[in-house]
Amino acid sequence: RALTRTGPALTSLILFRMPRGRAISHHSRERSGRYRGMVRQVLKQEGLPQDLMYLPLPESGYQPRATSRVGARGLWQFMPGTGRLYGLKINRWEDQRMDPVASTRAAAEHLRELYGIFHDWYLALAAYDSGSLTVARAIERTGYADFWDLYRLNAFPVVETKNYVPIMLAMTLVAKDPALYGVDVTDPEKPFKTDSYKPGRSVDLRLVVDANGVKLVHLAAMNPDILVVVMP
Repeated sequence: RALTRTGPALTSLILFRMPRGRAISHHSRERSGRYRGMVRQVLKQEGLPQDLMYLPLPESGYQPRATSRVGARGLWQFMPGTGRLYGLKINRWEDQRMDPVASTRAAAEHLRELYGIFHDWYLALAAYDSGSLTVARAIERTGYADFWDLYRLNAFPVVETKNYVPIMLAMTLVAKDPALYGVDVTDPEKPFKTDSYKPGRSVDLRLVVDANGVKLVHLAAMNPDILVVVMP
């Protein structure tokens, strides 16, 4: 069903036929390779549509440390309040909004709840962008509980919300068949080979580096949620 209403999405595809749009798609697709398998697995475990794995493309370009001008962070661009609501730790040492695994599980829970409210994935995606109250008010004001009717009626107060779903669908189309849209096809980045370990107390990362024989910059890349990195 994600591609049954492609008119606005096809209009958005014009952006991705331009050099800047193709570059955005190319680099986002490259970065997505590092996390795509994990995201797909979490979505499957949570019983959610696999196409939601493309949601981080418009949100963050699959950059775990991406930060918006209003303070949203991570692959899924959680605001602090929403992140904490779904159990993500945010303090002076750690910000789990930038933890790819923890934030993906939080995003899956959030998306499932939004779908439970609106019973429509397009409306759920719009609510993910603007908040459920914004979408509920648009439905109440117009009497329409269909995203594409709300789109046609310009019912969303912010144009970014109106365009969010078509852009997400456009980026999904490009990601599924990049060559068709003139996007360079290169091998995506490989996932990190990691093991998870939780120390019982605070540990200087220099000790972790010495014990594992990895570079500090690589350790930081594998743990983007750590805010304080002690340089040698």
